[in-house]
Amino acid sequence: MSAVFLGEGVICLLIVSPLIFAFIITGVFIGKAMFKKRNQNLNLSIVSFLFMLFLVDSVSNHQYENLVSDVIIVNAPPKEVWKHVVAFDRIEKKENYWLFKMGMPSPVAASVDGYYEGAGRKCIFSMGIF
Repeated sequence: MSAVFLGEGVICLLIVSPLIFAFIITGVFIGKAMFKKRNQNLNLSIVSFLFMLFLVDSVSNHQYENLVSDVIIVNAPPKEVWKHVVAFDRIEKKENYWLFKMGMPSPVAASVDGYYEGAGRKCIFSMGIF
C-alpha cells in the first residue's frame, strides 16, 4: 500500500520489511504478555512504566547532531572547480542500473544560483527536487 499510495520505492520497502516484521511480532508478544486475563498486576505495572518512560523521554533534552562533512584537497583554482562540481546538464541517457528500476530515485540534473561557495543548489532527481 505504501508503494501505491505514498509512492515509496520498492527497494526501500524491501530494505525495511524485516524490521517492520520484527516490530510487529515483538508487539504481538508484548501485548499478549501484558493483557493476560489472570495477570492484572503485571498489566498495570507495564502500562505505568511505559507511560512514565514516554513522559521522561518527551521532556528530556536530546543532543542529536546530523551533520556530516568531508574535506577534499584539489590543486586547481576554485573558479575552475566550481563549474564542474556543483552543476551539470540534464542526463538524457535511459536509466539502466537495477536499483533505479526498482524505484530508487535517479539523478537527472543539478543547478546552482551562482558559482561561489555557499550558493544555493538544486539536485533534481527522477522523483523530485532536493
